[in-house]
Amino acid sequence: MKRKIKELLPTNKPKVSIFFLFLLLTIIFTVSFKTKFNVHYDRLFGWHSWLSGSTIKFVNNWLIESPQKFHFVNYENPDSIEFNNLSEREPYISYPSGCTFFVYFFAKLFDKQTIDISFLKHLQMVCFWLEMLLFALFIYRLLENIGIKSEIEKTTAAFFTSLFWTWIPTNVWYLANVYFADQCVILFIMAFLYIEYESYCCKNRHLNVILNLVKVFLIFAGTLIDYYFWIFIFVAFILQIIYLFKEQKSFLIIIRNSLLYVLPVIFAVSVFFYQILSVPDWQNTLKDTFLDRVGATKSECSKIKYILKQLSRYFIDGFGLETNLKSSVLLLLILSFHIKKENTSKALFVKLKEYTFTASGIIILLGTISPIIQIIFLKNHSAVHEFSETKLSWIVAMIPIVISVIYYKSHEDNNQSKSSGKTRTTPFIKYFMISFLCIVFITGVPFSSKEYKDKHEIEVYDYHLAEILKNNTKYEHVCFSFSYFIPTNPPHELSVSQKRIYKINNKNELNTMFPNLNQQAVKLFIIDKKTSELTDEQITVQNELRNSNKVFFEDERFCFLELTN
Repeated sequence: MKRKIKELLPTNKPKVSIFFLFLLLTIIFTVSFKTKFNVHYDRLFGWHSWLSGSTIKFVNNWLIESPQKFHFVNYENPDSIEFNNLSEREPYISYPSGCTFFVYFFAKLFDKQTIDISFLKHLQMVCFWLEMLLFALFIYRLLENIGIKSEIEKTTAAFFTSLFWTWIPTNVWYLANVYFADQCVILFIMAFLYIEYESYCCKNRHLNVILNLVKVFLIFAGTLIDYYFWIFIFVAFILQIIYLFKEQKSFLIIIRNSLLYVLPVIFAVSVFFYQILSVPDWQNTLKDTFLDRVGATKSECSKIKYILKQLSRYFIDGFGLETNLKSSVLLLLILSFHIKKENTSKALFVKLKEYTFTASGIIILLGTISPIIQIIFLKNHSAVHEFSETKLSWIVAMIPIVISVIYYKSHEDNNQSKSSGKTRTTPFIKYFMISFLCIVFITGVPFSSKEYKDKHEIEVYDYHLAEILKNNTKYEHVCFSFSYFIPTNPPHELSVSQKRIYKINNKNELNTMFPNLNQQAVKLFIIDKKTSELTDEQITVQNELRNSNKVFFEDERFCFLELTN
């Protein structure tokens, strides 16, 4: 029996270990997001789900018309007769449109005429799964390169670290239920961290060429997705220069390596500017967006007190720290006492200094410094949008790994003397499990994750009217109502209906709202039978319209009138 169990455990063959690692992670990932963190694939709802709605809206515009028509720019409104030109359809250039292109690519790959929330959520769950596997692979290779030889140790640490990252509260909600640039870029961040690390460690010239080509592609694609990637690549660029100087590489090698970062960024930024040059007054739009996100405006949201309050609240909430935060002080005191007791504090700092600018240290610095810079530099954006905390989750998940590696390395001589030829493990796994259990206790994962998810599901939308519009209206229809409206934002209903509803106050606005309306337009007036918010005058007008115009569509809740006069 023991022999059979041993045969199932990871062997000294890395490929077998990685296979078991990926298999186990995939099984638990699938089960957990079908049970405890159940994803509702057919529902667009919950906090910040407007991000997913915007993605669907932008992608469908490209699918129905063509991205070339828009110069690959995102537009808020679907094609409809009331808009005389593209500018009236409200271009959205606050972000690059790489996220839209990413989803559009897969929609075309699967021959989709339009996409819905089900398609988007299935795609993002595949991305989430890949991110988890890339993180696990990175941890495995990191431990391998710093001298952890035991397959059990590497596999165990990679498994628990990547699973913990997946189950962090902010990730459970925002990487499984919400999708726009901030979520899309995580896949490219995880892929880049792994590829960058491999390129630092690779000694094979031909393999290094392949890694560099992949890296160039990731830099180009990531730059076109999210501004965070701009910060991320800038940090990577600086760190690789420091590393090459430390390794005493020639000036030509430093220039050559630097071009791998600079050229794809220049190309990507050029593509972005090609896109937005088609948009009138793009300079002021980008300027206003920039000033707003860095907190340089005079709004309440730009005040430092407000920003700090929001950031601390999001961090505590998004990482499950509210319940056990006070206990973390006790854990830190115990840890510091243990370090002093073993007289290892000096050794720890020596090893920390020694490893800081190694290949492993460089990548850990990259993953740590970049999100912190983004939070500080784009402070208003981070304070308004709690999903920015997902970028910090990598740091939190890496804490046990960093602590255990540094602590293990500071005891390296003792560790080797304690490890016999028969044992398959070293004290590293003890340090890791203690650190890991501490971080699990402090964050309350996965219980805090379930609470976080449930709290974020309370925002629900009704798509009944949106479905009617989608199935019954055409390009020439312009919809009005006294009681109902579908705006560009929040985009939930518009992402389904692909048709606006304009709320008016009186009958005259049927003609004055669009004074230059095309004569081919067909006006539809929508009556909500269950509303109680109309004035007496509006009720009278509504009854008159119903008596003098034909019914275009009607069910138990809504009546559509096709206006002829």
